[in-house]
Amino acid sequence: EENDTARPENKSDSEHDVAEQLRFSPYTPNEQRSRPVVSANFENALLNILDNLPQHQSSVLVEDSRCVVIYDGFPKARYHALVLPKERIMSIHGLKRSDLGVLRHMHQVAVKLTQHLRAESGCKELTFRIGY
Repeated sequence: EENDTARPENKSDSEHDVAEQLRFSPYTPNEQRSRPVVSANFENALLNILDNLPQHQSSVLVEDSRCVVIYDGFPKARYHALVLPKERIMSIHGLKRSDLGVLRHMHQVAVKLTQHLRAESGCKELTFRIGY
């Protein structure tokens, strides 16, 4: 896990610009959201969401060409979201050097999300964890 203030090294200007342009939906508290419908194949639930994003728009906080941020269906904290790559990365073991750009972008999106949630809540003391 990383502190949300961490910055990836060697971030390109274009990656920074994309993250700067994100427009997040207002965060809906856990108790006001219904749980997602999960198929019997829980192992592939996130892939099913990615494959059918139009059917899951109520779960989407923000989306761009490289990733989508969704509410966690089973939150463990007041604010719990998942940043998912749109390209298929099936496990950490399958990562390649060429995936570094999308991983850096996802990190920047997560940092922007924490900044958005602090501003939206009006509580600058909120602490967030960004995990991988």
